[in-house]
Amino acid sequence: MNALLGSLKTDLLGRRLLPLVVVLAALLLGAVAYAVLGGSGGSSSTPVVSLGASLPPVPPSLASPAPGDPNQAVSETTSGVRYQRVGVARDPFIKLPEPKAKTASKPSTSSSSSSSSSSTPNASQGGSSGTPTSGGTTPTKPKTEAPKKKVLQRSYQVALLFGLAPPLGQNPQLTPYEDLKRLTPLPDKEHALLVYSGVSSSGQGALFTLLHEAIVKGGGICLPSATQCEMIDMPVGKTEELQYIGNEGQAVTYLLQVVSIVKHETTVTPVTPLAARVSQAGRKLLRAADLPATARLRYFPGRDVVVFVRHRAH
Repeated sequence: MNALLGSLKTDLLGRRLLPLVVVLAALLLGAVAYAVLGGSGGSSSTPVVSLGASLPPVPPSLASPAPGDPNQAVSETTSGVRYQRVGVARDPFIKLPEPKAKTASKPSTSSSSSSSSSSTPNASQGGSSGTPTSGGTTPTKPKTEAPKKKVLQRSYQVALLFGLAPPLGQNPQLTPYEDLKRLTPLPDKEHALLVYSGVSSSGQGALFTLLHEAIVKGGGICLPSATQCEMIDMPVGKTEELQYIGNEGQAVTYLLQVVSIVKHETTVTPVTPLAARVSQAGRKLLRAADLPATARLRYFPGRDVVVFVRHRAH
């Protein structure tokens, strides 16, 4: 054994193996130094923590046993509920619905008005010289109603004389009638002989409807014809004689004279109705008489005239 070690020493110390021995010695010294320095530095660094010692043990109360039914889910809550509600099993490969995006809410009028009012410079703070508006909104002008259209309304004031004709050589004593209503009976509603129907279309005469047959003579015009005299168109200033046969067969003559027709024009809005200027007593008398000629009269309220419509010749 000693001989073997001695031969090995002689071989190592030989000139050929001397560089190899120097390299092995340097490596050995480096390994020893690294082991010494690395061990001292590791002891001063953070100690190694045992994972098994740091984790707390699982409480036995939180562990849930496997259910008897494999399709029934186990509750993992700590509130004491053992099982979840029974429901339909969900496929885990189906994508969950995405939440809906919230729409941006519109700013309120008050916030917009306050922001605009705050952004508007005040005249006292050196802002613009214009008049500031309250709340930052432009004031709206109140709506004005359109002016109503005015119309021209015409009316007539008629004055006439009517009464019994006097004997020859005596002056007539006729009764005056002024500002007559349309359809006024003459001489009155108890002894009516004719009805004042209104002013003619020319404005220069008046129409009268005869309630009884009479023999007419004078400056009037018979309507609808001279042989069928149901109405008389009397010009202003003219006089008409109307002769009636009484119950005892005696002849009684009346005089009718149109004294004046005065026109009045007024601008009104709207048109003033003239129904109040109609005599209801004369209307009833005309309805009772039922004369064919009265159905051909047309009254125009705005002009306050009566027009007799003649039949057209075929």
